[in-house]
Amino acid sequence: HMSIEVEPLAWNQLAEITKCLAVRDLLPKEITKDDVDQILEHTAWRWFQTLSNPRLIYLALHRWVSQQVEFMKDVHNQPPVTIWSCHDSSLIGLLCAYRLEKPSSWPEYS
Repeated sequence: HMSIEVEPLAWNQLAEITKCLAVRDLLPKEITKDDVDQILEHTAWRWFQTLSNPRLIYLALHRWVSQQVEFMKDVHNQPPVTIWSCHDSSLIGLLCAYRLEKPSSWPEYS
């Protein structure tokens, strides 16, 4: 396995690291909010480009989406409040799977 000095970070890794550090006010002063926003915007664009492919999104999320749809069909036999939780990049996958409008920014980190 190569070290980070030899092998550059993938965009999604760079986005996660900068977002986490920004939320905690731990970014080096040389990295601006605009830099972070541009990294996140580019990363989101890459995710949407990849997951907008119908065959790829089917292979990636068909089982999960099918489970959600079956759950929603049986809504009267489910608890009154159901919380679905997932990673921010999984939210992008779900937006693509359900063919919903792309958000104007990357989902919030929490």
